[in-house]
Amino acid sequence: MNNIKGNIHYRIDLASVNGANVKCNLNCRYCHKDFFPISTNVNDMPRIRFANSIGYLENIFTDDTRTRKIHFSGRAEPLILSQTVLYDELKSIDDEFPRIEKVMTTNAYLLPGKAELLYKNGVRRINVSVHDRSIYNTKFKKGIESAVENGIIICLNAIIERDKITSITEIIDFAKKYRVNIKFFPILGITNEETTELLKIADAEIVKYSFMSKFDKTKNRMIYHITENIAASLKYPADFEERPETCQACYLRDKCLEGCWDSIRITPWYIKPCGVRTDNIYYFSQNDTDKLKEKLISGGKLLNN
Repeated sequence: MNNIKGNIHYRIDLASVNGANVKCNLNCRYCHKDFFPISTNVNDMPRIRFANSIGYLENIFTDDTRTRKIHFSGRAEPLILSQTVLYDELKSIDDEFPRIEKVMTTNAYLLPGKAELLYKNGVRRINVSVHDRSIYNTKFKKGIESAVENGIIICLNAIIERDKITSITEIIDFAKKYRVNIKFFPILGITNEETTELLKIADAEIVKYSFMSKFDKTKNRMIYHITENIAASLKYPADFEERPETCQACYLRDKCLEGCWDSIRITPWYIKPCGVRTDNIYYFSQNDTDKLKEKLISGGKLLNN
């Protein structure tokens, strides 16, 4: 049994198949790299395939009845992989775990030519990161169009900053044109007071374009209905009181800025049970199921019983 109070998210650092020092095709200044980076040199360590590592975890969570999700994200754009390698990785996962929902976060620039491959290998929903003026970029727009044409559900992930609050209007107009939803997130790394003020300003701006809004307690988001078929949401800071007891007592609790505390991050070399801790990483070279359980407990993913 575990004590994750949400679903179990297997967060896959897909681009790392190209190596530990893989570079993204963009260099977005507020990218947090999904809390994947570690200082240890892993290039010479044993590595296993993602399908095998997910299976390793599924054997531990065998009696857990909650919903699973496989989320392809990581330290760099997941679509930088070649067609052959991307197909091989996605197909092996979809063949082994066809019933688990698969989602990808991408910057959309490399979606043309790969959207069909994603759909055929189980990826039915994509979160597209919106950075600066990307909505005016031809490659970005073609990426969105390609995904929509292949039947993939798109949601824009938009970072909001105080000095760029006017971009909310432009992003909403873009979403209406392409008929996609939006998730707005306050930028990370600012104080609680600054975040609160930014949320107030953003709410006042978004509500101008909606005909109804309601707070969703389960997702800790304000939901705005822009049209009958298009919605926008504004993400509020995570409620720490809802987290497992292990997370409550964690010595790095104040560093945990996101709501993805229920995620287990996976690379070809290791499993990372926690977004911010690096002292409880499980390396596949350890080859010890009991050790993995201990580390999952320390990351709030298993009960100590």
